[in-house]
Amino acid sequence: MHHSILNGNVASLIVEAERDRPRLNAAGNAARRQGALYWFEGNAPFWSVSVTPNQSIMVVLNDGSEQYKYPGFTYDKVNEYVSRYHGVGDDGHEFELVLSDVPETSNDSERRKVNTQLTHKGDVYKGYAVNLMDF
Repeated sequence: MHHSILNGNVASLIVEAERDRPRLNAAGNAARRQGALYWFEGNAPFWSVSVTPNQSIMVVLNDGSEQYKYPGFTYDKVNEYVSRYHGVGDDGHEFELVLSDVPETSNDSERRKVNTQLTHKGDVYKGYAVNLMDF
């Protein structure tokens, strides 16, 4: 009897972990299910970057039509509010992702928002960050 309760709890956890999160778009949910810890995205054109536990970064541009994988990268904390990812892919393409943690104040509270700037092959894209461990 004890094993069936445990198996039921494990099955419930697996179903919950694989369920899409309504606040994420389809690509963000796919990255979360694949184990990404962080998700960065922007629009015009639609782009995203995911960071996985195995220390790889996936850059997706133009709504998925271009994808670049960076198996290794560096991470630097520039100062208290700014950090940076940088990497070079097997094909020689470079990327840099700069994160700026800025406070936003509203009438009720202060919260943090992380703005992002992706530079890839000389093009600059702006967006925001999502900590997938919060979902």
